[in-house]
Amino acid sequence: MPGERGIVGGLSTDYHVITVNPFDRLSPSHWWADPTEPLDNPIYIALAVVLVLALIAGAFAWIAAPRMFATHRFRQRLVTRLAITLFTFAAVGLLLLLFRWQAVPFLGKRIWVYLWWFAAIGTAIYVAYYLRKVYPGRLAAWEDAERRRRYMPKPGSGQNRPRRRSRRNR
Repeated sequence: MPGERGIVGGLSTDYHVITVNPFDRLSPSHWWADPTEPLDNPIYIALAVVLVLALIAGAFAWIAAPRMFATHRFRQRLVTRLAITLFTFAAVGLLLLLFRWQAVPFLGKRIWVYLWWFAAIGTAIYVAYYLRKVYPGRLAAWEDAERRRRYMPKPGSGQNRPRRRSRRNR
């Protein structure tokens, strides 16, 4: 039970009071317990809808990235990497909801959902950090290298060089 039970007597009726301990969620016994809330809870349904939409968006971006950024290889790689991450998190989240719905003995525990949320929030924080701090520098370096590569002469493409004869014709 989430707390201690006690009976409070009133004038005409008695009712039960449950003491809620906010630190119960930090105990390992809570993490490894089977969930008590029903799966038709609106929060689970909304999470499943969001995860399905994220799965579809991740798959679309993963497939469409080479076409959307055909001339910009750096952005193509970034969008592909982010799409794979989004697709993976959505698929794992849907699997965890499925495991809770089917009451799989080990994989339906609360700790897996907590770990998934911890990893998802950590990944979102890292992606925000990467896009604000790291990405602009790497993009500028890539564009500089691309500009240099574009104007450098390609080996073996000189028009004025005489053709080399093969050793047989010498």
